[in-house]
Amino acid sequence: MAEEEDEVVLAPIVSTMGSIAKLSRNSFPDGFVFGSSSSAYQFEGETNKSGKGPNIWDTFIEEHPERINDHSNANAAVDFYRHYKEDVQRMKGMGMDAFRFSISWSRVLPNGRPSAGINEAGIQLYNNLIDQLIRNGQPKISGATEVYTVTHHLLLAHATAVKLYKEKYQTCQGGEIGITLVSHWCEPYSTSESIRMATKRSLDFMLGWYMDLVTKGDYPQNMHDYVGGRLPKFNEESKMLRGSYDFIGVNYYTYYAKNVEDANYKNIGFMEDARVNWPGIRRLLNYIKDAYENSTIYITENGVDGVNSSSLEEALDDHVREQSYIDIFDNILESINIDDFSRYSFPDDFVFGTSSSAYQYEGETNKHGRGPAIWDTFTEEHTERISDHSNGNVAVDFYHRYKEDVQRMKDMGMDAFRFSISWSRVLPHGRLSAGVNEEGIKFYNDLIDDLLENGLQPYVTLFHWDTPQALEDKYGGFLSPNIVNDFRDFVDLCFKNFGDRVKKWITLNEPWMFSVQGYDLGTMAPGRISVVVNDPHRSLNTGATEVYTVTHHLLLAHAAAVKLYKEKYQSSQGGQIGITLVSHWFEPYSNSEADQTATKRSLDFMLGWFMDPLTNGDYPRNMHDFVGGRLPKFTPEESESLKGSYDFIGINYYTTYYAQNTDADYQSVGFMSDARSNWTGERNGIPIGPQAGVKWLYIYPEGICKLLNYTKDQYRSPTIYITENGVDDVNNNASSLKEALSDPVREKSYKDHLKNVLRSINEHGVDVKGFFAWSLMDNFEWGSGYAVRFGLFYVDYSNNLKRYPKNSVKWFKQFLRRDSHSPVPHARPLSASDEKSKIEDGLVPDAKRPRNA
Repeated sequence: MAEEEDEVVLAPIVSTMGSIAKLSRNSFPDGFVFGSSSSAYQFEGETNKSGKGPNIWDTFIEEHPERINDHSNANAAVDFYRHYKEDVQRMKGMGMDAFRFSISWSRVLPNGRPSAGINEAGIQLYNNLIDQLIRNGQPKISGATEVYTVTHHLLLAHATAVKLYKEKYQTCQGGEIGITLVSHWCEPYSTSESIRMATKRSLDFMLGWYMDLVTKGDYPQNMHDYVGGRLPKFNEESKMLRGSYDFIGVNYYTYYAKNVEDANYKNIGFMEDARVNWPGIRRLLNYIKDAYENSTIYITENGVDGVNSSSLEEALDDHVREQSYIDIFDNILESINIDDFSRYSFPDDFVFGTSSSAYQYEGETNKHGRGPAIWDTFTEEHTERISDHSNGNVAVDFYHRYKEDVQRMKDMGMDAFRFSISWSRVLPHGRLSAGVNEEGIKFYNDLIDDLLENGLQPYVTLFHWDTPQALEDKYGGFLSPNIVNDFRDFVDLCFKNFGDRVKKWITLNEPWMFSVQGYDLGTMAPGRISVVVNDPHRSLNTGATEVYTVTHHLLLAHAAAVKLYKEKYQSSQGGQIGITLVSHWFEPYSNSEADQTATKRSLDFMLGWFMDPLTNGDYPRNMHDFVGGRLPKFTPEESESLKGSYDFIGINYYTTYYAQNTDADYQSVGFMSDARSNWTGERNGIPIGPQAGVKWLYIYPEGICKLLNYTKDQYRSPTIYITENGVDDVNNNASSLKEALSDPVREKSYKDHLKNVLRSINEHGVDVKGFFAWSLMDNFEWGSGYAVRFGLFYVDYSNNLKRYPKNSVKWFKQFLRRDSHSPVPHARPLSASDEKSKIEDGLVPDAKRPRNA
């Protein structure tokens, strides 16, 4: 009967795991051990029988039943004492290699001391269990002053046991001995210095409390500093503790940290000494390796629980546990293989690059024949909507400095550069019939040639939010269907002049942002909003209609550009054309059905708004249901022109939000009201990930993996490029240049996001072809102006826009480094000006930056 029950439980696990067949024990090193864990008191039962003496848990439960959630005890537990043979068979049936159990001290020594008598029945139980395991595999045995005193004695007891085993038994028995420690991994609650210190202190008060002793012979300095004289001292004992293990067992489950600013002398206890509130197994393992002499490690416990409140059928459905173990194994494997992570971890044709846009980089907005765009007008007329009241008139002067910046990309080992063509720089009046600016054509030809000469492929965006002001004035820009023909003429000019060398075209950048921010919220050009208010400084529309009209025309303009390229240029030029979309990933705010459906609705209102028409020829069902008659309709011909209108999809990913259902509010008009969702980065006061400099960006690398997997599954497995990903720093004028160049958060973010992209490729089969960092250098960040910095290179705005490499550049150069057998295409010697540029990049004076930098 027991074996039949086991088959019932295991069968669905095996079938479910079939979808992740690439991950198996064969993914791990040959000597890697898989097992399960237990403890005597939690498993055995027979607490007052078979000669066992009482222990402190028997007394505690008897005297304090109110401190146990359900007032239960372990007198019977799961009766492992009598059922261990069938349980061993269950482990064997699963394919486990080992079982970790504990020996009950009072079962073998009822009175605690050998001199007071040995319980032979207890000895017999453990001998029988060990023999049973060996026949089926291999066993693995395993006033705040008292808390420190007890730990002190525990460590001395550990060291004594290890010394005894090594001197008396190890040579003849051939085993190993270690210790199992539990530790959460702690992430900083924010990027402030006090929070980072609290994070390190948290690790010292949990893991370091023991690991420092067994590796260095003393407690962490943090504990000396915060506990003071209450921390016991070691003398000769520290020699016995140092190196007192063959391996370290790590029990990992969860957690976070944040700083508690001040000592609270009214509260006395361990957590007050640590001065933290405890808020990834891979990061913990990496930390132990780096901090503690690369110790041999076993994960001796990890798991996730279920609530005991369901039917048997529901209780056996533990998909959360299954997914948890899959994720844990993935992360363990990444830690094992961490030193191998480089460009060679990715497919051979994978492209690495950086991204930019014309208005944010070029400058020279009113010179060299360029006509005004809507961003010129917006920053001039609505300075109050730019946080530092700045504009892109100069930006980072890429127009004059592109050659030295191309050298910076080449020096990093980049393969490509994504830039946009300013519509009004090549067509100052927006229309082909109104004249071409040959100086603008020459600028982009020169840039493309310089990129190719230095081995960098141009990825060209045709529209990055900079509608010519002439077309905005003439017919309202993208509010009018007239824009489609003018856009077709503009891209035709670009294909004709640059397409012999440009092999990757992107029609639109983030049309979601252009529509929602420009025609619903009013925070970006042209600054129109959907809410009717009495505000003379805002352009208004009478409800959430324009946002949908603009997106409709953007999609039709995209389809027209793709049709033109494929019919007129693709066969002769040999390039590809696609579109770049932005999307957050969304997690449900709660397990409620309403929040689950709000999560899918959020994806439909952000990603599906564009991907559904591009794949299926119409908007998502959710949008029809919630927007109704305000959602424009495609004609049959338009629908057909949209379906499959791409060779690749660009995805810009920055952050993840919780999606929470909201009820209809007929007094509120706007895109988010239509979506009936609240998007938030926090739940119960805890952020979904560390918050970057801008308030909207929470660093959540797992989100890029989930978004890629979703896109593959939902939209017929398109070829994808990550065309933007990055994280910002606040432009803190008070910090020194040396401090400004230290960007560990950015380095870690890129590393973690790239690993999650690789996970999507390897485990989910997503066809990802490239990754572009936003951005090469600090620049004009739209509504944030120059107040935030997303660049790999620091731009000194007060000192002739000098560029300095941040520390993350060093990491990227190492990551992208090619071995001696991988030639770099189009390499050439550096010119004198190039050498000067590299020298400037190396200057890192530790002087204070001017206040207005």
